[in-house]
Amino acid sequence: QDGVRTAEGAAATLTLEDAEALRSLPDLVGVAPQVDGFVQLANLGSNTQARLLGVTPEFLDVMNYNLSNGDFVSATNVTARSVVVVLGSGVAATLFDTGDPVGQTVRINNQTFRVIGVMESKGGTGFQNVDNQVYVPITTATSFSVFACTRLIVASSDCARFSTSPSAIPSRSSSSMRFARASSDPVA
Repeated sequence: QDGVRTAEGAAATLTLEDAEALRSLPDLVGVAPQVDGFVQLANLGSNTQARLLGVTPEFLDVMNYNLSNGDFVSATNVTARSVVVVLGSGVAATLFDTGDPVGQTVRINNQTFRVIGVMESKGGTGFQNVDNQVYVPITTATSFSVFACTRLIVASSDCARFSTSPSAIPSRSSSSMRFARASSDPVA
């Protein structure tokens, strides 16, 4: 069965190199490192607080998320530490009402970001509502001093064969990760 698992560690214990090490495991179809924290966003007279996720391009496929408009974070954005953002649909509605935010700018913690995309609405509740999240290149997010790599999300083509024991993780990374079922996995 296909599935998604997340590896979580204490703040600053996971690295982009850990994500690269996981890519070598059999049956993995994607690895998406992530950093997160809460930020204040503003556009003209509107503002909101949202969960900011620093991501790589793989995040979209691993999480099975879709864009409604524009582009997602690219490898070029990650390499260049681009100051770009993809808005969740709820954040876009709060800051831009019915206007198209793509190509516009928003302030995130008093830094200007160019909006490159808007996510398709998925719903949820509170800070677990992905419509109220924003996405920036992981390298840009780590430039905010409070963000460090805290989660590696992996997608497996065969969850039954993908062991969640530390011995299945490349030795360089095993001490800094623990695995938890993603909410989309069936409970055993």
